[in-house]
Amino acid sequence: MKVRILIFMILLALHTVSCYIVYGENQIEYVIQIDSDGSAVWIIRETGTNIIVSPNPLTELENRIMPLVTVAKNETQRDMSVEVISYKYDRSGSYIMADYVFLWKNFSKIENARMVAGDVFQVEDFFLQLYGDGEIYITYPSEYIVENVLPAPYERDDSLQTLRWLGTRDFANGQPIAV
Repeated sequence: MKVRILIFMILLALHTVSCYIVYGENQIEYVIQIDSDGSAVWIIRETGTNIIVSPNPLTELENRIMPLVTVAKNETQRDMSVEVISYKYDRSGSYIMADYVFLWKNFSKIENARMVAGDVFQVEDFFLQLYGDGEIYITYPSEYIVENVLPAPYERDDSLQTLRWLGTRDFANGQPIAV
């Protein structure tokens, strides 16, 4: 009887302790630098302590973005292409930072001196197909001014032509979108 009580107490203690262990989560940033021709350089930055480094990171990136671009082409009825540019990996102590960089040609639609950025996000679960939820920074060319943006960004700096959202979880399909 005492042995059963002792085992029960140990199991209860282990269960209680395991409930308080907190693991750090990797952070994701999407930096989308839109050019005046409608193309965009994307930098996807993953920072954390438990990043799994693929033996072939550029191929992995290509495998993630190519299906998105194919679906985005169909959704927007616009010709698009992607060129993987680089991968950079840095370690600082126990932290790892991985940068994936690619060029998305014809990312934005330009009509009558207006640029519409974001129609590619009509693809269902767009960011989940990349690297998941994360902060988004969109920079736009200096010759443009923002007419409308949905959802409202957390931060907007017109002098730096930058829009920033803290995460993607609350975006409906087709968002963010900026005109």
